[in-house]
Amino acid sequence: GFFPGPEKLNYELKLRNLKIAGQWFSSFIIRDGIEKASAAFEKHCQFLKAVNAPIAVVSEQTYTIQQSDSKNIFTEKPYFTDQEWDELCKGLNHYGEIAAKYGIKVAYHHHMGTG
Repeated sequence: GFFPGPEKLNYELKLRNLKIAGQWFSSFIIRDGIEKASAAFEKHCQFLKAVNAPIAVVSEQTYTIQQSDSKNIFTEKPYFTDQEWDELCKGLNHYGEIAAKYGIKVAYHHHMGTG
């Protein structure tokens, strides 16, 4: 799930005539706040731009129970409060603004074990 640095990755991609469509980004807007989460997302977009990947695949991971042996994703998944949903939506819209500066689109990806 992790790529090497842009120079190495671009070299390997060129050898194989491949392109990167996008890369996963674990977001923590609710846990860390929009400012801190956005700083991490900006670095992510810089990497995507450097490897010519047009899509940032974002998933909010605050409260995730994925890979937990003690919680059931169908019956014990986390729920966000109305205030948390508002914060998440503001943050995701801000991600869209950041991504647009780099010519990148944001695709939101939920998981059963996330909010």
